[in-house]
Amino acid sequence: MESEQLKQLNNLEKEIISKKRKRTKHWKRQNYLKKKAEREARKRKRRKKWLKSGRKKVIGRLIPKNPDKFTQIKSPLNFSFIKNTDEVLKYFKKCKKTLDRSEQIEFDLSDIDNLSPDAIALLIAKVKDENFKRGLNVRGKNPQKEKLKKMFISSGFMDHVRSGFVADSSDNNFLIHKITDKKVENNVAKQVCELAVKHTFGSEIKFRPIFEILIECMANTNNHAGLDKQGTYDWWILLYSDPKTKITSFSFLDLGVGIFNSISVKNYWDKILTSIRYKNNIDLIPKLFSGEIFLTRTKEKNRGKGFPLIYNHSNNNCIKNFTIISNDVHVKIPSKECQKLKHKFQGTFLYWELHPNK
Repeated sequence: MESEQLKQLNNLEKEIISKKRKRTKHWKRQNYLKKKAEREARKRKRRKKWLKSGRKKVIGRLIPKNPDKFTQIKSPLNFSFIKNTDEVLKYFKKCKKTLDRSEQIEFDLSDIDNLSPDAIALLIAKVKDENFKRGLNVRGKNPQKEKLKKMFISSGFMDHVRSGFVADSSDNNFLIHKITDKKVENNVAKQVCELAVKHTFGSEIKFRPIFEILIECMANTNNHAGLDKQGTYDWWILLYSDPKTKITSFSFLDLGVGIFNSISVKNYWDKILTSIRYKNNIDLIPKLFSGEIFLTRTKEKNRGKGFPLIYNHSNNNCIKNFTIISNDVHVKIPSKECQKLKHKFQGTFLYWELHPNK
């Protein structure tokens, strides 16, 4: 009898211990899930704040090997991105490799023979890009030729970059805008368009093609990125008003993934070329401008027309020298004259000019 009671007590004790263990295990599991959910919520909150601030993630900030030393890198003599694309890209690639070795650099523009507004726009964007500099300092030398020096200084470069360049004057021939965390800025597009039309045509008439091109450029900056990266890439506009020719040039760029690395283009390749290993981005140019490749996601008015709309406006008699550079492709429109680049450009660059009526 006593043995049976003792046995029952032992069984009861085991049952109590088992339930206690289960409760402890369940509590630990619940506590783990609760803390995990809290961590995820904090991550989402930080990411939302980061996206709203427009700051891009800097991949590995570096400490300079020698804070007082700058490695001098001479730029190409023809410092024009649209006319000497591969050499300019090779130059920035060399600069990037030097920075990645924790060496501070000096952009040496002293001996250049030619300088164009598009190259200035790219230089500004690169120097302001923390993923390019990786926390290191840069400086440089102005062009020696007086005409080029004046053009470089008048760009207002020093208003955006404090990097050792010497600036002693400026004028109103240049306008530079940098926008972060915005899909489309109608007011900026309107302002740029009005300044250009007034300078080139000498009037305040409305010229719709330029406005619509700018709107599509802004929208495409986000459409080229994935849904999780929209609003994280800066885009730049540089407007140059030539006082002699009355020609206004536009440089628009972003340092995102580029047209041919966008989600839409990748999906298009997967759809039609699943059995083909080699892919040439130049083959996509006709499809890009015909609208066969759908690059945009918004259905708002005046948007979603993308490159077909840009291509149509490039046929306007007042719009000349329209050039698009992205990834490994350099294309002129409306001729669709293409060139495969030796050095890739991580981003999208559009350049065009507004000419006076003849």
